[in-house]
Amino acid sequence: MNDAEEPREAQPCMACRGAGKVISTLGGRKKKVMCPWCRGGGERIPGADAQEWRVEQDRAHVQTRTV
Repeated sequence: MNDAEEPREAQPCMACRGAGKVISTLGGRKKKVMCPWCRGGGERIPGADAQEWRVEQDRAHVQTRTV
């Protein structure tokens, strides 16, 4: 087994410090939102793209509102 195949210990998310939530000021008001880097789980997701994930969440929200 090489290094790429070895299981790795979960690392706490640095953006939310493992809380699963971050403070967003989008829209001018502070509010707690799910951390886009760990998806609210509090553990770092290797290769996670927070910006891409947010776009996917926005699309899902729009689709549920138009149905």
